[in-house]
Amino acid sequence: MRVDFSQSIKNLQGAPLTLNGEPLTIGFAVITALLNTFPGEPELSGEEKARRYWLARAVHAGQGEIDASTAALIRELVGKTFGPPVVGPVFEAFALAALEPSREYLDQPLPEVVLEQAIEETMAARAEAGLDELPKKGTA
Repeated sequence: MRVDFSQSIKNLQGAPLTLNGEPLTIGFAVITALLNTFPGEPELSGEEKARRYWLARAVHAGQGEIDASTAALIRELVGKTFGPPVVGPVFEAFALAALEPSREYLDQPLPEVVLEQAIEETMAARAEAGLDELPKKGTA
């Protein structure tokens, strides 16, 4: 999956959150979480610390696809680092990215049955995530 790390994190009213006058982005939140260590992780191996550092560098550079296990690690660390106003938009960005087709399959024709199944799965995932339901005016 490919996440837009330059995307601003917005509050419930749609205004960008800021830190020291700068917009807070999905990338900033992810990099901060990856470079943190947490209580209960004092025995974290040097290899795991280096892995998180290299992931943070890749996010900073806006490079590469993120696989499901890396996305799970990032969501876990963001959840430990930040409160709901940041965690919610980051998780949403990852959920939306997971619904997008992988780059390696975009140029290949899909058999009709596979295409229909992909559409059904995407629509089911969107419905489950509540992405097809629009809030009623004045209820948010």
